Amino acid sequence: MKILIIITFSLFTSIVLFGQDVKMYAFSEGEKPNRKWGFKDNTGKIIIPVKYDQVGWLNAPISAVSLNGKWGFIDRNDRQIVPIKYESVNSRYFTDKDKPYFAVSLSNKWGFVDNANKILVPIKYEEAEGFFEDLCKVKQNGKYGFINWDDQVVIPFKYDGLSSFVNGTASAYLNSKEGVIDKMGKELIPIKYNSIEIFIDGIARVQIDGKYGFIDKKGNEILPVQYSNVEFFNNGRARVEKDGKFFMIDKTGTAITTATQIVECGCVDPNDFAKLCSYSKDKKRSNLDEYTFLFEETLLKMACVDLKKDSKETIIRKVNCMWNQYRSQIKCDQLGFGLPNGNIVKFVINFNFPDWYYLLKDNYNLDFDYADPADGKTLAQWLDQEIAKTYLYGSGKIKEMQEIRDDLKKTYKYNPADQTFKIVK
Repeated sequence: MKILIIITFSLFTSIVLFGQDVKMYAFSEGEKPNRKWGFKDNTGKIIIPVKYDQVGWLNAPISAVSLNGKWGFIDRNDRQIVPIKYESVNSRYFTDKDKPYFAVSLSNKWGFVDNANKILVPIKYEEAEGFFEDLCKVKQNGKYGFINWDDQVVIPFKYDGLSSFVNGTASAYLNSKEGVIDKMGKELIPIKYNSIEIFIDGIARVQIDGKYGFIDKKGNEILPVQYSNVEFFNNGRARVEKDGKFFMIDKTGTAITTATQIVECGCVDPNDFAKLCSYSKDKKRSNLDEYTFLFEETLLKMACVDLKKDSKETIIRKVNCMWNQYRSQIKCDQLGFGLPNGNIVKFVINFNFPDWYYLLKDNYNLDFDYADPADGKTLAQWLDQEIAKTYLYGSGKIKEMQEIRDDLKKTYKYNPADQTFKIVK
């Protein structure tokens, strides 16, 4: 038997079940294989006695629970919203017009029931995700398609993979190629690319057989797929590689600088990107100053800084030049960081190194007002998103993020219309 997104805990879980004004924490008693789970409030009072074999990810105000090898859902009063009789459930429950519904499984097939256990979609699909924009991605006979609430097939079962719809479009995968379809199944972007990355400012980087280019949201190739490597556009320019040479192009593909000028802007070894991230991974170090020194030393090395010869103004200029050119490549990935391959500034804030944000901002006046390719969000937009996750971070961490957000407002001129910041000169 299985459950999607099962989270198991030891002692007290940091994930909480919200309801009214009381938080409920999962706790356990006993040792495996006889361990049982229940819920306490934030005063330690037992609200739901220890009796469940497993609990899923807690969603306000409902939780998935398992008993005797079967799964269902309970509310904060221990009332079974969905009977504990299913082989598997998706522990994340869904809502449609504020009404909850649940993905459940019997005999390795999936469907949906409501909070009265009424079947909304027959339990007959190999996979079934939630409804997004009134369409649900399901799998049948090894292929994916979309159905509506009446269980009618809207987009036929012919794809190897699909994403859910967002703003009327979904990614579609067929024969190891990727494209984009609309809600009628029409190909907006042909299914011919090995990869299509996130759209930023209306364009996305694409790849075919190791060559890269850019497309717009209508599928037009605004830059042909011919480059060995391309970086994201910044201020209308992108760094590209072709035939072993690096140069800058504008959005028409016209070269606007030389490879020599590019090289002078940085002395970057690709291994340096990983080094910057690694300095904030080891939580057991005893000397923060040593790692801060190494972090800044690597940064200056990447910018070709000569501390014996370069003036302060030259150092700042070199670091800014390197940052603007390579920042989309200075990305980090680590268990516990909720943004795989997110930029270094978000990474160090996530891992409790706020001083490194201030180092980059105060010492070098770096520009943080750019869309991170990992999530399409600027630093300020990401902070707004993370600050709202009060269920995930402690009060100290939230306060730290708020202070950085406030510092951004002081340091940069804020434009509320598009939620962007510009450096105050």
